[in-house]
Amino acid sequence: MILKRFMILCASLCFGIGYGFAQSCTSVTIVEDSAGIDISVPSAPTGRRVTCIVPFVILKANVFAPGGSTDYIAETIDFAECPSTWAPTVGINPGDALDFASELTGDDQWSTPLSIDVNGYPQAPGTPFFQFSFFGNTYNTIQLNTNGEISFDFSHAWYSNCGYTINANDAIPTTNSNIHRNVIMTPYHDIWFGPSYPNAHCYYRTIGYYPCRKFVVIFANSPMFSCTSLIVNHMCVLYEMTNTIEFYIKDKPSCTAWQGGRTILGIHNADGTQACVIPGHNATAWEEYNTAYRIRPQGNLHSVCQWSRKTQNDVAYVPIVSLDTIRCKAAPTIEDGPTWYKCEATIYMETGDPIPVVVDSVLVYPPNTPPLSVSHNGNTGAFDTICLGDSINIQLEGRSFYKIISPIEVDIPSTQDTGRISLFPMGDITYILEGYNLDISGDTVCPFYDTLNVNVRSYEISLGNNDTICAGDSIKLFNLNSDYTGLCTWTTGFTGDTLAIPLQTSADIGLTMQDGWGCLASDTVHIEVHNPPSVSFSGTQAICPQTSTTLSVTSNPVNCLYDWGTLGTSNSISVSPTADTTWYVVSVKRPPAMCETIDSVFVAILPAPVISITPDQTICESESVVIDVNGAASRFEWQTAPTDVHVQGSSATHITVSPQNSTRYTIHAWNDIGCESVEATNVFIEPRPIARIAYNPTTIDELDPIILFYDSSQGNMTRAWSISDGTTTQEQNFSHQFDVTNDDEFDISLLVATSAGCLDSTQTTIRVFRQHSVFAPTAIYTHDNNIANRTFRLYIDRLSEYNLTIYNRWGTIVFQTNNINQAWDATFNGKPVPQGSYVWIAKYRLTTEKNRLYEKTGQVMVMD
Repeated sequence: MILKRFMILCASLCFGIGYGFAQSCTSVTIVEDSAGIDISVPSAPTGRRVTCIVPFVILKANVFAPGGSTDYIAETIDFAECPSTWAPTVGINPGDALDFASELTGDDQWSTPLSIDVNGYPQAPGTPFFQFSFFGNTYNTIQLNTNGEISFDFSHAWYSNCGYTINANDAIPTTNSNIHRNVIMTPYHDIWFGPSYPNAHCYYRTIGYYPCRKFVVIFANSPMFSCTSLIVNHMCVLYEMTNTIEFYIKDKPSCTAWQGGRTILGIHNADGTQACVIPGHNATAWEEYNTAYRIRPQGNLHSVCQWSRKTQNDVAYVPIVSLDTIRCKAAPTIEDGPTWYKCEATIYMETGDPIPVVVDSVLVYPPNTPPLSVSHNGNTGAFDTICLGDSINIQLEGRSFYKIISPIEVDIPSTQDTGRISLFPMGDITYILEGYNLDISGDTVCPFYDTLNVNVRSYEISLGNNDTICAGDSIKLFNLNSDYTGLCTWTTGFTGDTLAIPLQTSADIGLTMQDGWGCLASDTVHIEVHNPPSVSFSGTQAICPQTSTTLSVTSNPVNCLYDWGTLGTSNSISVSPTADTTWYVVSVKRPPAMCETIDSVFVAILPAPVISITPDQTICESESVVIDVNGAASRFEWQTAPTDVHVQGSSATHITVSPQNSTRYTIHAWNDIGCESVEATNVFIEPRPIARIAYNPTTIDELDPIILFYDSSQGNMTRAWSISDGTTTQEQNFSHQFDVTNDDEFDISLLVATSAGCLDSTQTTIRVFRQHSVFAPTAIYTHDNNIANRTFRLYIDRLSEYNLTIYNRWGTIVFQTNNINQAWDATFNGKPVPQGSYVWIAKYRLTTEKNRLYEKTGQVMVMD
């Protein structure tokens, strides 16, 4: 049952095993160089005939031997059909069976290490082992896993889990730990080998003979993980000697449901720094069917082709001279007859050891018509030389009609079977010449071709680049191209090799040389003659002491070079002279000849004006003061700090100021070139004192008329007290006893002064306190005819502030007022209160003692 299933499978695969792999073996194929057509045996067993049109053919040996390398190239190749049906018991050749990797029966599993020479065809004694070079290292053992990889990394344990994870950022090369290295990905994707899928197998086999053995690995009938209805069939082939890898993809669906279907088809080196991947197949989702690819080392192994030939007159092959290591010219004559040309290619491995000779051959037939007779300028042969501008005179004989067919097609006039034409080629050229006859029908017969290579001799002489000199200087000219010599003729009339003359004006000077062939060459150089530049200065030449100025020089023409000595090479310099007058010298050179002008300029120092200003002054608040400035200057300007808007920016030399605060007045004075002098004076503002009188007590008690007075002023230094009873004193604090016999009030005055004489004064009046009285009724008669007896109020002399509150015996407020004239009518909430005793409390201040609060308490009886 297993055999039947496998035979059905291989019939559907149709992998090209056997001859289909030959394209990656070392080989040589002879092709026609110009057309690249394979004319070797057995491709063209009847040979190649050289016609009259082309009496020779260039043979080229195409050697295929990529060899080992660390650089690879990917190519698309044909997907070959199977040459026959095969199965495990019916192998590639009759009797050969494919090996079944029986240990790969689980998912994500590594195999045992496998020899590349496994079950190979019988080889001749002494045949080398099958070795494969991969990224510069040589192996004869591989290890497989069930996800389509061939590994040269043998650190994986047998039957261990190989895993499968390809993320979006896992394109190779990569050092990501989940991506295997030193592997061939045939492709690498998640396929399922397990008990549930007995038809999924991995087969491997070494087939063929040295030096073109192939190691074949087939992943057959394998379902994709997570998409088991999708079946994979693909093959990888490793070639010895060429170290080429081929991939044959019969069925490769894409399971995007598992890890996005990402799959890699390519190779990855051991440290994850290099890879070669089939384009579009690098950690992306893709699917393909019946496609094939090749990855091969970039560049061929060294090879040598030994050409030989055997004519109809030879009994063995005779070596011939090659055009190069891979080409030869096959031009058999009629006498030679059909001639065999053979290439014996020896290919050298990287070790220097030769691979057995690879041979191919081709049969070339000669033309059967005689050649043309060609002469040119009296010469024969395939080459001639003329001077540029001269003619090549071609004469052809041997046919009736003639033409040039390359590089242009031109009929050549013919007379008595001889064709002549004169041409004027402008450079080296190869003419292909044709001679032919016409048959009776006017058709061309027996065409014959020849080639004429014309070397159009032209050479160059050089006087060098154009030059620039200063007026009166000499110029020396000669041919700088020493490869060519001859007779020299100058445009000045001089005929020597070297011309040396002085020039005052610009000129074009030319040289014509005639060499031994009579060919002419010429060159002209322009000599530009420059005059020294004109110079002008700009910048301030009169400056203030301890200042700088910028001196600038302008040249005509511009773009000159400047040199101020130690001061710099710019066209502008900044100088700070200390002497009254200082000279500065500049050299101005005009490039490229450096024609020079030297000039100088001086800078003078002018002193600043001498000025004086009124010294510092002190004034009281709100006072004014005059400030004067003396001295000779062209311009004045005031600056103030803090800003005095009446003075700031003024140019007056006599000002009257009234600052609010102490202010510094600074005068700036300039002369005609702006040299500045600065002087300043200060106006200090002395604050006026604030006069304040304090005394205790605040009224004069007629029983104790003594008052203590205090000077509580701010900022005063001296004072003067004055009392209206005639008393004066300068003491800061004192006591005074008043005579209150006749007066009820007294005026007190205080005058204070600062050290600068700034004054302030204040005045107050003190009243005499006489004895006062409070009257409160003791009862209210609610039915009395006299309203004064029906109500209750207090009577107080000299009252300034007042409050009365009345409580019942439970503490409830039954009446309250701040008006001394408002009386209580013995009601509460509009109803008469019960008879009984009520407590009153009065709080008040007197006009004579506003700072003292009095409180009195009493009772009033409400009676019927």
